[in-house]
Amino acid sequence: MGEQWSGSTRKQRLPRDWDERRDTVRDRAGGRCQATMRDGTRCVEVGTDCDHIVHGDNHALSNLQWLCSWHHDKKTAREALEARRFTRVPSARKPREKHPGLR
Repeated sequence: MGEQWSGSTRKQRLPRDWDERRDTVRDRAGGRCQATMRDGTRCVEVGTDCDHIVHGDNHALSNLQWLCSWHHDKKTAREALEARRFTRVPSARKPREKHPGLR
């Protein structure tokens, strides 16, 4: 758990048995990424990250999957983009006036 945890309270919110859960998820996946490719096959890369399927603090084994860093980064980026869409604050900018020649 490196730089990605800086400024985050995520690590403190993990259950005390997180290392055991992480190992269980890895072993359950056979150490391989569980992401599904576009053609429906499973990713062939070695998994590196224990991921929450549904973002949040549900640490149940049924909500955890084992992903390679590439798939985990893509999923995290997609979730961040979705979060920004729903939390976008309306602009405080003054509405633009129409060009004088277009009035």
